[in-house]
Amino acid sequence: MFMHCSDKPIIAQLGFRFWDPVRNVQLSDGLEVTARTVNSGSRIYQAFQTPSGNYSFRGLPGFHDVEYPSNDPAEPSKRKRTKLIIEVKDLRQNFLPFAFLFDEEIPLAYQGIYRSGIFDEIYPASPPESWLPVFYLYSAPTRPLVPGMAAVRCSLKEYANNKSASHAFIEVAIKGKKWFGMANQDGNAAVYFPYPAVDNVFYGTSPPLPVSRSLMSQKWQVSVGISYSPDSLTPPGAASRTESSPAGVDKKTLPELGSILRQQRARIWSQDPESTVGATAVFELNEELIYGQELILRTDKKSELFLEIAPTSP
Repeated sequence: MFMHCSDKPIIAQLGFRFWDPVRNVQLSDGLEVTARTVNSGSRIYQAFQTPSGNYSFRGLPGFHDVEYPSNDPAEPSKRKRTKLIIEVKDLRQNFLPFAFLFDEEIPLAYQGIYRSGIFDEIYPASPPESWLPVFYLYSAPTRPLVPGMAAVRCSLKEYANNKSASHAFIEVAIKGKKWFGMANQDGNAAVYFPYPAVDNVFYGTSPPLPVSRSLMSQKWQVSVGISYSPDSLTPPGAASRTESSPAGVDKKTLPELGSILRQQRARIWSQDPESTVGATAVFELNEELIYGQELILRTDKKSELFLEIAPTSP
């Protein structure tokens, strides 16, 4: 990315592209993207929007030689490791805020949008095209539901202490595709996704005959897994959770995005643990999604879905 100030180009190397996986589109407005060094009380730098809808920075600490390169080809390019905390907030509150650590040698070995490996495990071959690196956004519970979109909602709590399961990570699998969501600091979560293709085939004959079925009668089986290990959450900029907090992060701290995605699977109580019918906790919850109805996940008739933190492997 190049900008011009007088007749000398300014290279703004650090840029980010944000993606809404629900609508499969780039989000090019409404975000507040900031950067700061890992030192507390450091200056906050505001990103600006480029004509292509990306968010970029200029004037960041340690980036001067990158933004104003020498005109002398004989002068070698000096590489310097730089750590920055990047925070992203949606001013419309349709997406959850998140923070991540930029820890790279600059100048980067490439130009253009920053390539992060944070999402590689959960989106190994996901849209958009692999050569267009993005940061995925996760829907907030306050995001309006539009026609044609399904919603899986839950209010998550730890059964042991009735504490909100802040920043839990939810995976919903339906018809061979996976969709993801995160809980906010109060443990509330919503996973939005397009309804699968409507099934209008009757399988009682051979070959199957197409029939007309009411849209409202469409049903799909979904499986839900929840990752939640709060002690593994780290503040942005901390090398490990013990560096700044011996017990993860508190409710007011926004954890580092990578530590949210790397949480261990928790057990889910679909039935009341105090029930006399032999309730057990499962790692995968199987439910039925009905067209036009939000799927609300609960433990029995309670308003919350209770989790049990799985013990950490030795």
